[in-house]
Formats: sequence, structure tokens, C-alpha cells
Amino acid sequence: DDSGTLVAPQEPSHGQPGFIVAGREGMVAFLPEGACEPISYSGSNSYQPDGCSYYCKEVCLRSVEIEPKGVHSYTKMSIVNADGKEWTMSYNGRNKATERIFFLVLPPGSYTGVFYDENDEVVSPEWVNVAAHAKPKCLDYVSADDFTFTTTGVATDYCHKAVSSGDVCCSSQCGGKCGGSNCCNHGSGGCGGCCAGAIGRSGRICEHFYDTSCVIPPEESA
Repeated sequence: DDSGTLVAPQEPSHGQPGFIVAGREGMVAFLPEGACEPISYSGSNSYQPDGCSYYCKEVCLRSVEIEPKGVHSYTKMSIVNADGKEWTMSYNGRNKATERIFFLVLPPGSYTGVFYDENDEVVSPEWVNVAAHAKPKCLDYVSADDFTFTTTGVATDYCHKAVSSGDVCCSSQCGGKCGGSNCCNHGSGGCGGCCAGAIGRSGRICEHFYDTSCVIPPEESA
């Protein structure tokens, strides 16, 4: 306690334990006001910029990873719970160059989410992978089934979000063109993304329906 006397921990009421989470607003955005107390310490980092954490008592939290899949750049996600509380965040995958993962710690409830691109335009992924981490030792917790997103559905053919020329799928950043004269200047995709010859010589095979700047497998381009 405050006097330095060692005291035994008390059993949590209502079967709910306490949780210590990083000192970021998003970690406690969906909790009742006053549910958490700051724990200060020296030093800070990108996850706890203020040099503190939160101790949240009598709540049940679970960490969740949300990964949109598709051709867009998903730079932000906004989620809303059933009470109308909303939180908008940038992606924070472990490898930010390749992963578009949004990591959250949430209490139980139902959540609806939307994604935004770099221009703050709403974009819909083909599907969304929601991975809930290990079940906490409390009575009620959020699950992967508690999330709803608007999706376009999984593609059933190659190059469905870009333009193809023969067996080549160009980049989606080529102004609706693929190959031809002056292909290097078709758009921001450049020569490597907009010129069919360059893509063919690269030997990169389309592995997923949403891949671009690749060669469509022979059985699919026939």
C-alpha cells in the first residue's frame, strides 16, 4: 500500500481481473470513464509515449488483430461499438512495410468497422481476417465473431482490380491501361507496373487474385 506495507491481493469482484495496458488512449477508448488508473514510470517509447501504463480493474480485455485483405492501401480503421463510441487508428503491424494489421485491446461487445486509404476515402476490402488472441481468465470477452465489416467478397479471377493485356496483369496505378506505347508514363505504376513486356520479363507469377504487376498463370489466361 502507500505506506510500504505488503498486502495480499484481493479477489476481483464479479469474476473480473485487472489488466495493465499501454498508456495510449486507444487502449481504453471503449471502457467506462474511470475504469483505468495511470501507472507512471521513467522513460517512454513509441507504444507508451507518455511514460505510463493503465491499470484497468474489474474489466475483461482481449487483444485482437484485424487485417484487411485486398488491393487498396488501408492506412486507417475506424470502429464503433453498440453504444456509439468510436475510435480511429492507423495500422500498427509488426512489419509496417508489408503488413496491414490493426492491433487493439477491447472489452466485450459488438463492433462495426470501416477502412480508409491514404486519401481518407472509405475503401472496402475483399475480406477481413480477425484474430483474437488467447482467451483471458474472465467471464466475458470479445471474440472474432463480434466484428462486422463491409467487404466486396473474395475475387474469383485474376487481375479483377486492374487491367490485363494477354497473360500480363498490370498495376492498378496505370490509368486503366496495360502495355502499349509510352507505357512507362501511363500512371504512377511506372515501367515495371504498366509495361507488359517488363512485367513478362520479370517472371513474377500472380499467386492471388488481387495481385498486380504479374503474369497470370497459363490455365487462367487461356
